[in-house]
Order: sequence, then structure tokens, then C-alpha cells
Amino acid sequence: MMCPPPRMEQEARFLEALAKAECWRIDDDARLVLADAAGTPLIVFEREQT
Repeated sequence: MMCPPPRMEQEARFLEALAKAECWRIDDDARLVLADAAGTPLIVFEREQT
């Protein structure tokens, strides 16, 4: 299924960062950080505050 171009670009950037991820960590019990081999964050997921 094709999405509008802005979403396709977002997906492409996400998949590129995901492919570069070498490690992960959980910060402050609220964030999942996917990082490259040098530890530089590539993707950060934050828990929604309830």
C-alpha cells in the first residue's frame, strides 16, 4: 500500500535508521533508545504519560 509522499519519506528514514541500529537502551524507565555502534541515538521512543 502506498502512503502520501511525506509518510513514505518518514517510513524510509525510519527504516534506514533501524537498519543502522547496533544497540539499544532504556533511559529513565520511559524511553527506548536505538543507537549506532558509537552510541549515538538514532531513534527514541517515549512512553506516553498517563
